[in-house]
Amino acid sequence: VEESLGDKTEFDVVQGMKKMGTYAHPNFSTNDKLEIMATDVPILVIAGNVFDSHKVVNDFNALKRIADDMLKNGFNQLAVIAEKYTLDVMNYALGNKMKGIFFFYLLKTPALQPEEIEDMAIYTGAKLLDQNKPNAWKNYDWRDLGKAQKLIVTKEYINIHGGNGSE
Repeated sequence: VEESLGDKTEFDVVQGMKKMGTYAHPNFSTNDKLEIMATDVPILVIAGNVFDSHKVVNDFNALKRIADDMLKNGFNQLAVIAEKYTLDVMNYALGNKMKGIFFFYLLKTPALQPEEIEDMAIYTGAKLLDQNKPNAWKNYDWRDLGKAQKLIVTKEYINIHGGNGSE
């Protein structure tokens, strides 16, 4: 159940977790409806001021390191849930997707509260990556990622089904 400022009450029953958010760019969509539909997808959940301009080089290299490690271990897709992304990160992710090398699904959640971001990490079993902590990326590796059996992303919502964590 989500709160609103209106006088109308609506209920939307879903399995799993449904949060406000969308893809960072329409080219991340996987179908004609401009949705992302992915199964058995590893998930990286990031809190804090993500890929801030003064941290871009370190963060960008860390994301590349995680993707490279995943490829070496037989994974070729990753959903990243964060508030926002730099153009460099977007170009890197879209370039990999277009070449068919690695499929990034960059999801943005600008309206979510920190507790809601943490809930997504708990539900997927991901170790929350907190950008506000020094050296947040230093010890983070692909085994810290969460996972979902099914990920559906529309222009308005992120739906996560069958997370590997707890509810």
